[in-house]
Amino acid sequence: MTLVQRFKGDLKGSPFLFSMVALLMTANTSFAQHEPMRLMFYNTENLFDTIDNPLTSDEEFTPEGKNQYTSERYQTKLTNLSKVIDAAFEAENPDVLGLCEVENKAVVQDLISKVNGAERFQIVHHESNDQRGIDNALIYNSIRLHLIGEGVREIDLGKDERPTRPILWAHFKDIKSGNELIVCINHWPSRYGGEDESRWKRAKASEVLESLINELKWKYPKAQLVAMGDFNDHPDDESVKRLENCEKSSDACLVNMHKHLTSEGKGTHAYKDEWGVLDQMLVGQNVVGATTGFSAIDNSGETVSFDWMMYESKDKKLFPSRTYGGAHYYGGYSDHLPITLILE
Repeated sequence: MTLVQRFKGDLKGSPFLFSMVALLMTANTSFAQHEPMRLMFYNTENLFDTIDNPLTSDEEFTPEGKNQYTSERYQTKLTNLSKVIDAAFEAENPDVLGLCEVENKAVVQDLISKVNGAERFQIVHHESNDQRGIDNALIYNSIRLHLIGEGVREIDLGKDERPTRPILWAHFKDIKSGNELIVCINHWPSRYGGEDESRWKRAKASEVLESLINELKWKYPKAQLVAMGDFNDHPDDESVKRLENCEKSSDACLVNMHKHLTSEGKGTHAYKDEWGVLDQMLVGQNVVGATTGFSAIDNSGETVSFDWMMYESKDKKLFPSRTYGGAHYYGGYSDHLPITLILE
């Protein structure tokens, strides 16, 4: 017998009963409105199908290509990634899952089909002009979130440079609470050709993200904002640090929720067995310690790093177990660890 049923039996017709029922309903509604929002980002390390797209340079990820990328290997890749997604929040699924290095919408649909509770998820995806054909994508819990709007913002590096991935954004309303949330998915230009030589490309991406954020804040003043992705720079690199500036009204004024990983000797990606924090989530100032809407606890950003996702190096250290190393097939998960954040 529930508490309300007991009061009905004991105090039938009493004004006190109606007061108690109203109180319980209010408490229950308040609890529902403050259900945690689970956010996750995952660089999937080349989630390609096996079909040759004549418009992109994806030949290496075909059965006849140098990686000998067969349907069996593709299915193993999907199974591995879905296992990580299912385990990230124990028995719960992410409400928002940002992805990068996905070839097209079809591979995202194939991935969703292997995730627990697949029927609740919807996709936000736009094709990019990336030479290899890799895109950003976003999966969201359509039972929890209503999609209000979406779009992309191109990062123009000039006619002499290869096109890079645009910033993908989506604007949601939490169906229960009415809170609005904007999520921006980033995959900034790589360090290919040298960190110093390519730094200007990530600086350009940072400027574009800042401009987009200002535009979205003006257009949707009630919304809270999260920028997530593989920035190919670390929290202490200028391209990322400048997003935390709050001096001018045009500054992005974000808080980096994964910056603390650096001082803790952790990371999301390892280069020559040295950890780096390339994957990060940055949130608006109104998300940290907020009294209304969603609130993130400072330094609460984490990585997902179960031992079964890792390989052991010669000096007994654990690093992400990747799918390929060059053309050598390892059959792992990804060369990046996913990152998570919970908004209360």
